[in-house]
Amino acid sequence: MSGAGWGRWGENDERGALNLVDGQAVRRGLDAARRGQVLSLGLPVQSRHVPVVPPRPPVLHTMLVDGADFEAGARRGANGFQFADDHLSMACHSGTHIDALSHVARDGLMYNGIPAREVRSSTGARRLGIDQVGGIVCRGVLIDVLGAAGPMEAGRPIRVGDVERALGRMAVQLQPGDAALVRTGWLARFDQRDPSWYEGEPGIDVEAACWLADRGVVLVGADNFAVEVVPSPSGELLPVHLALLQERGVYLLELLDLEPLVAASAWTFTFIVAPLRITGGVGSPVNPLAII
Repeated sequence: MSGAGWGRWGENDERGALNLVDGQAVRRGLDAARRGQVLSLGLPVQSRHVPVVPPRPPVLHTMLVDGADFEAGARRGANGFQFADDHLSMACHSGTHIDALSHVARDGLMYNGIPAREVRSSTGARRLGIDQVGGIVCRGVLIDVLGAAGPMEAGRPIRVGDVERALGRMAVQLQPGDAALVRTGWLARFDQRDPSWYEGEPGIDVEAACWLADRGVVLVGADNFAVEVVPSPSGELLPVHLALLQERGVYLLELLDLEPLVAASAWTFTFIVAPLRITGGVGSPVNPLAII
């Protein structure tokens, strides 16, 4: 099955919709900052009270050297110098993270018809890896569906009409090269003691995903764990992941904290995402920044 975006930027393309972030889109993104205030939209990196979708392991943060080592007799420098050093182990799809185009495939094919066998245990993603992304600087648009529609339960699809109403309420139109961030309110309901939180969520359906892609968005993010509605109305497994990542080369950004934007009434802003340059990675933790 050929994807809707395959071949659009050539048969060897590995960046997908990010090709739309040209000089004009970057400048439009930079112009969206008005106050000069920087907001972090990422969750803290820690072992507790942050969602990590099972079976991914929790974050492990340990100290390699700390103050107690010097109190116990480790040698300080002649000038009294001492230091602390630490180690971090985490799944690349922990907390706030971006999916690479190599994250999903359908019937053995990833975006642009690239065989899924290009992702190997020994090398990671030899094609479509997160290292192909670089840095993303564009205009971000907050689509506050929660504010427009009210509280939503697990399994509640966000449809095209919901997206249109939210954008109309904010008097904003999407443009090619934008990043669309969808507020569902689901993250605020996370409870580490309740594993059922991972069993379903409100999110965009396939039609809304395609509608966003048709308007040239390069990335769709949300304050939930999969961006899309779970379970899907069709009963299929993660069909929005396939429609965006595999078919159209549009990236997904999951588990965003969008409340700072709402508190600031910031509907458009400069949006910056810089994935770690993980060679062969199929995703990366990120701390997205909004400059309002």
